[in-house]
Amino acid sequence: MKNCVYPLVVYADKEDNCYVGLLPDLDITAVGDTVETTFISAIENLKMYLNFANKMETEISEPSTYVETIGLNPKRIVLLTMVEVEANNLVLSTEEQQYKKFLTSMLVDKEA
Repeated sequence: MKNCVYPLVVYADKEDNCYVGLLPDLDITAVGDTVETTFISAIENLKMYLNFANKMETEISEPSTYVETIGLNPKRIVLLTMVEVEANNLVLSTEEQQYKKFLTSMLVDKEA
């Protein structure tokens, strides 16, 4: 298992009466009725993304620091998310194997 920590920027959406969370380093979003539910949703989305990216052997962006993120978002709530992701022995389902094969073939065709 590997711990991954990414900053989460939370915005209050007064029009829709909810909170929107953005993990800016990965362009992952989350929505909730409260800051807490947005935070929990962001953690779930981050974990799914990182596990799938590891399975697909995709390069993952390094996280910004908390200080950098606060500096870019001085009037927003900035929280740190942490998830544990599997680093080894990732087993792909049949659908994931097919998707990976499809992606690989698309990338090889584009590079040629």
